[in-house]
Amino acid sequence: MLERLIDHPGRTLSEPAVMNHPLAEQHATYITSSIEESDDVATLRKEPKWSFRILEVGHWPMVAAPGRLVALLDEVTPSRQTNV
Repeated sequence: MLERLIDHPGRTLSEPAVMNHPLAEQHATYITSSIEESDDVATLRKEPKWSFRILEVGHWPMVAAPGRLVALLDEVTPSRQTNV
């Protein structure tokens, strides 16, 4: 497993994301592994376009519970239609 893991991309810490609309106006599902949350996240809980899910499996759900993570992502991701 360690051979396939990569370091955290450093630029995500130093270069802010640029958005066309404020974060609160975005439709989103926030998935966390803890019931503890920052003040920013608590503020987003009040936004009607945001939903919140807890997957209690620790910091690395992709390692600890990949099946449960995939099922949750599949559940909260809008279906896409493709032209075949």
